[in-house]
Amino acid sequence: MSFSLDESQGKNRLETRLSGEGLASLPAKLLRSLTEISCRRQLPVYFSGGVVRDWLLDTPPADLDITVMRDAMAFARDLAGALGAAYVPLSEVEGVARVVWSDGTFSIDVSQFREGTTTIVDDLMRRDFSVNAMAVELDSVRQTLADDGLLIDPLAGIVDLQHGVIRLAYPKALLADPLRMLRAYRFRAVFDWRIEKETRSAIAAHAPLIGQVSGERIAYELDTIFNCEQSHATVQEMVETGLLFHIFPELSPGVGLLQPSSHHLDVFGHSLETLRQIERIILEPQAFFDFGGNVQQGSDWHHDMQEYLGAPRQKIRLKYAALLHDLGKTLTCAEKEGRITFYNHDEAGVALLKGIAARLRWSHEDSCRISQLVKQHMWPFHLHNAKTRTGITPKAVLKLVKAAGDDLLGLFLLVMADSLAGQGPGKPLGMERAVAVLFSEVYQT
Repeated sequence: MSFSLDESQGKNRLETRLSGEGLASLPAKLLRSLTEISCRRQLPVYFSGGVVRDWLLDTPPADLDITVMRDAMAFARDLAGALGAAYVPLSEVEGVARVVWSDGTFSIDVSQFREGTTTIVDDLMRRDFSVNAMAVELDSVRQTLADDGLLIDPLAGIVDLQHGVIRLAYPKALLADPLRMLRAYRFRAVFDWRIEKETRSAIAAHAPLIGQVSGERIAYELDTIFNCEQSHATVQEMVETGLLFHIFPELSPGVGLLQPSSHHLDVFGHSLETLRQIERIILEPQAFFDFGGNVQQGSDWHHDMQEYLGAPRQKIRLKYAALLHDLGKTLTCAEKEGRITFYNHDEAGVALLKGIAARLRWSHEDSCRISQLVKQHMWPFHLHNAKTRTGITPKAVLKLVKAAGDDLLGLFLLVMADSLAGQGPGKPLGMERAVAVLFSEVYQT
């Protein structure tokens, strides 16, 4: 990026110009097709939103966002035909279509000026956040950026981008699409940005509207958040605005629900802490399970764990399981002889998970594997108790191994996180070490 000051009309205005390197990185066939269609239809083409943001961050864009004044769907059909790509209409009403190209690995979203606006500036001012309300025009004659790459930035999004600030671009943005509330947290997680105060207040005021959004769209944003290394901090901020409880209303009864003396947090606080702990363990599992060489074939275990955590969606499933593992406690809370109990809360939690899985349109595999982790998360604790009292047989260990199947490693990650998240005065000493030792015995079976 290069900057210059323009003092026209009696005030300073910071100008940003893109060098054109981002444009040069686009496939020649795509750039040629865009310019040809632009000239034929006499429609200026603007690169906008995410692609401009990525260029400014020196990040290769995964996809492309293009804006035209009108007839976006016809433009997209022409582009798909020129590229030999698939044409996917997204919204006839709003005039948005997608061109899926290169065996589905690259997509180009084409949209027209929104809400009846007639200029690119007015269109940008109706975007979601200032960092997405920037554009640059394509010079269709020279196949380069127009005006020497001058950034069209009516809301000073470049300043927020430099400072890592997420700011609503349009007062009615959350009403127009409530998913934008969750998207703000996705940006916060992915880029480690800060959601500014007024935007947080607007999210808190509009949080119930998230119920109007389809489960698939919500799940995509959540998955992206959970795929980040430090998603716990983002989820904690979603708690503060109340958005998390409108996405997962099953969690709210856990707020203030007391637990036995082995815990120092209420049920919801414990669930949130379990998410934090499993993120720590995922980053360095050997730090939690290699106690004095308990796992004799340590190098094999490390390789297996790396392979397990590297599988698609594995970390995402573990984080869902961590946050939701104690859902059933809100249904099973009782008192017996002066003690708080949650008998069979693991089974009860699975029943609640079925509703969440259906609502978020989870795949069959995600639903089954997350439910299995929740259903089995108490099993290693019960096995440890049996081992302490009477000892355990190889048959008992083998039963757990077979039941856990491909998620045996994940189950012990969840159990270790669950143990670390409970640090009350009544907790037995050495529980994390006991979990590691039990894992050693189970792993070698």
